[in-house]
Formats: sequence, C-alpha cells, structure tokens
Amino acid sequence: MRLKTEIIVAAELKRAQSLGLFATIVHRGDGNAGQIYIILNKNNREFILIGPPFGASIDDDGRKLWYFPLGEAPAQQSVLDEYLNKIQKFDRDIYILEIEDKALEYRPAGVFPPREDPDVLAMKQQAEDLFK
Repeated sequence: MRLKTEIIVAAELKRAQSLGLFATIVHRGDGNAGQIYIILNKNNREFILIGPPFGASIDDDGRKLWYFPLGEAPAQQSVLDEYLNKIQKFDRDIYILEIEDKALEYRPAGVFPPREDPDVLAMKQQAEDLFK
C-alpha cells in the first residue's frame, strides 16, 4: 500500500522545518497520487530540482525513489521554470515544494539510485528529447 502524496508532502515539510529550513508548497497537486518535485533554493539564483525518476517511483522495498531531473549542479530559475512548465502541461496533478537551503544539501526521505552508466543516461536523454 502506497502512502498518499499529501502525507509524503506533509512529512517532507516537517522534516525540512525540523532542520531549520523554510519550506512551502508552491503548487498543490493531487493529494492521493500526484508526483512530487522539490526545489532547493540556495540564494534565489541557484536551484537544484529533485523529482521522481522515469518509470517506477517506488522501489521493490516500498521506498520512494528520487533523482535530479536537471542534474546535480545548480541551475538557473529560467531552466527550472521551463522544465516544470513542460511537466505541468502533461501532468497538472504534480506537487511542487520549495525549500530554502543555502547549502543545497537537503535530501528527501527515500532512495537516490546510484549514478548510471552512459548507455542508460543516453536512453533517458532520448526520452527527455521527446518532450521538447
């Protein structure tokens, strides 16, 4: 049985706040099954996006899976907005959380898959190019 999205969102907000970070919901999606995207905001100029991977978002042990859709390096607001706008065109049910984190070290509860080999990354890039 999967947890409702609204429960995961509430837990992530509490978790961030317990670490002394300001956290807010930027866009409220489907409380039952919406995907979650988390924006880490360093200084209103550098951002890291964390979101669900392509395909399954829960591993075999029931843990939430995460990855960095725009890479692990900080991105600009315009790049972030463009990506999230594309996602929202296909899925209006997503949740978007924003966490102010000057160190960009916050990670949501769950699992980040290990870095992938170049062949898998090339296949993902081809899949992303279809959305452009």
